[in-house]
Amino acid sequence: MNSGPNLLYVAIICGIIAVLYGIITSRQVLAMSPGNQRMVEVSAAIQEGAAAYLRRQYITIAGVAIVPFLLLGFYNKLGWGTAVGFLIGAVLSSANRDPRRFTEPDRFDVHRKEGAHLAFAVGNHFCLGAWFGRHLARVSLEILLDRLPGLRLDPDRPATLSGWEFRAPDSTWVHWDVV
Repeated sequence: MNSGPNLLYVAIICGIIAVLYGIITSRQVLAMSPGNQRMVEVSAAIQEGAAAYLRRQYITIAGVAIVPFLLLGFYNKLGWGTAVGFLIGAVLSSANRDPRRFTEPDRFDVHRKEGAHLAFAVGNHFCLGAWFGRHLARVSLEILLDRLPGLRLDPDRPATLSGWEFRAPDSTWVHWDVV
């Protein structure tokens, strides 16, 4: 019994279910309240760090993309057609940062209304784990800020980010006005 075609149908159905789940979940997440003023401020700081991280990643990826492009091109069994296909994929993965298409291409904004994300055909790409991550962060911050109402970021000591693969704040300074 040949199970190859049957597995192909299972894979296609699972892919369709995953895409539908992603669409439904992303709409639910985007419909949620952004939270109180403190959560909005913390979110903005996180977005700033994420944008800095993505800028650095794109520069690194551009440099690293040259090596596989040349290796694929010079490898006789694959050739330049495969190399060009690789290059097209690399270019399309950063297409949502085109300054001719987006007013602030370096700012990550899940609520962006202008243009579609070319790398994913249309609409915003939203990882299935993103809902859980945002929900966990929101609930954790709500609990923390409810239990420590005088907690606030120190405006004189902004968070600095470091790291290449796992970019994170070196420290986050806060003030706590005990109430």
